[in-house]
Amino acid sequence: MIRSVRRRRRTTLGLLVTAGALLVCTGCASIPVASPPQVIPQSVPAAAPAGGDIRYDGIVPRPGEAPEDVVRDFLRAGGSTERAHTRARAYLTPAASKHWNDNAGALIIENSFYVDTQQGDSIRKLSAQRHGRINEDGSYVPSEGAFNHLFHLTKVDGEWRIDNPPQGLLIELSTFESAYRPYDVYFLNSGESKVVPDVRWYAAPPDSLATLLVTALEHGPSKWLADAVSNDLTGVTLESNIVQEPDRVKVFLTGLGDQEDTLPAGGFAQLVWTLSQLGVGAVEVYSDHQLIRPPKSPDLTLQQLKNWQGFAPDNLSVNASGYFIRDGAVWTTKDAPLAGPGPGSPTGRAARCIVSPRDSSRRSCFTVRYHVKHPTRDDRAIRQF
Repeated sequence: MIRSVRRRRRTTLGLLVTAGALLVCTGCASIPVASPPQVIPQSVPAAAPAGGDIRYDGIVPRPGEAPEDVVRDFLRAGGSTERAHTRARAYLTPAASKHWNDNAGALIIENSFYVDTQQGDSIRKLSAQRHGRINEDGSYVPSEGAFNHLFHLTKVDGEWRIDNPPQGLLIELSTFESAYRPYDVYFLNSGESKVVPDVRWYAAPPDSLATLLVTALEHGPSKWLADAVSNDLTGVTLESNIVQEPDRVKVFLTGLGDQEDTLPAGGFAQLVWTLSQLGVGAVEVYSDHQLIRPPKSPDLTLQQLKNWQGFAPDNLSVNASGYFIRDGAVWTTKDAPLAGPGPGSPTGRAARCIVSPRDSSRRSCFTVRYHVKHPTRDDRAIRQF
């Protein structure tokens, strides 16, 4: 009897061990062999904002966070694409959040910066070097020199929060490089025969990019390009957000006026070239909820890039002149300085150039603009180039 009980116990124990081993092996099938190291916080972070940017889920205010860490995390959160920068606002006092305008452009600072204690715990001084600036319209402007800001912090519910953020975003260069992407907003050359790209930099969720780019078209070219291009969408505004469908986007405009029942051809070309870079497939354009068509193509309701290749910016004539900058003057490909008022002459000013935001030493001339009231024929040729 005793032997029988012992055998049953051994059998039961063996079954339990076997079942346990099977469970462990089954679990091993779903556990990765290796994973990247992660920092496990000592305290549970605050909840990430709804609809936020998952790349920044680890950046949330934590209980007992030091003032200098609050400042650093506020800068890091500036690269998030979530609307209204809710994550960055979490580091502000309620009053500061109410008055902070996160749409007032972005100042880009070098990655190496310092946060020093000033006057006890409530003030932190940020010292950095400027790298550039993104204007409100998304255009990039190079900027150099020192940048300093005294952050005033105060406690809200026992936690440090910033009370005086600078208007607009303040982000590190590494954040800019990882979060922002360049997009072309297309305007027209002075002859209204070709589209001209105006580069803008945005950190935005994909579902809002189409509306963002068409809004940029409404507001016109960036300041440095304004005198050299035209805009067939002047006075026209978006009536509602762009509707995105699997094979097309629908653009609802208003403001054409009672005398116009459609856009000029250049306006269609601007919209299609600007939106096609998002991979939208095709574009339908509506004015006051009525589908509109190009003036010379009344049967063309669905606009595709192939329909507007005639406006391509690269379609230069083989006889077109080339221009470049040498010693501050405009030269032609005939290896001679350009005649007439312009850079290098007593009545001209320096040509405008694009500067790469990632490397301020790399410059390439894009459009030349003279500050003269009556441009010469050669000047008009440069404007169209």
